[in-house]
Amino acid sequence: MNLNSRSYRPVISAFTVISLLTLSGCVVNIDVPDQHHSSNVFGGFHVAANMSVKNLHSVNGGIELEDGATADKVSTVNGSIDLGRNIHIASASTVNGHIEAQLGLKVEENITTVNGHIDIKNAVIGGNVSTVNGDIRLNNTQVVDVVTVNGDLYLSGNSHIKGNIRVKADNNQGWFTDSSTQISIDENVQVDGQILLEKQVELKIKNPALASKVIKIDN
Repeated sequence: MNLNSRSYRPVISAFTVISLLTLSGCVVNIDVPDQHHSSNVFGGFHVAANMSVKNLHSVNGGIELEDGATADKVSTVNGSIDLGRNIHIASASTVNGHIEAQLGLKVEENITTVNGHIDIKNAVIGGNVSTVNGDIRLNNTQVVDVVTVNGDLYLSGNSHIKGNIRVKADNNQGWFTDSSTQISIDENVQVDGQILLEKQVELKIKNPALASKVIKIDN
């Protein structure tokens, strides 16, 4: 068959383009609505403002959503997640990286990190916020449970904890081990459940009424 420039035009699909970007370690920029689940092994994702996407998963790269973007599950292993204003997602999780959000975040399920902090303002979280080795800062935020192992907790503004605050013990610490873990709760913060402490912490509670909710658990 004789192929000339007019009769033969190679077709490159969107999937091929994303695959090439993934293998080269580039950040995938999404500036059109995407209803496919996207995975990137050697890079991250950047979602433009007001775009709607499905699941985003990265292994070695960060994920950034600009103002007004929406997504389902957002997850990475080695990378941070940065969320602009008025973001709506199903959940966010990372192993080695932080999660930070601007005003107006709405999350249907959980926000979790292992080794990284969480910093959220003026948000509604339908599930829990948890870390293992990372601080949690919530300002004017509604959430169910707040959980950490070795991170500090800073709850401020009119934040509303609909469930419990829990500081879990780890394998190396307990009541007879010095700990630098701190819990700081401002006077207008509402806690519907209990403050469960499985190890020694430094408490800074400005509302005396919350003192009765503190329960020390000796494992």
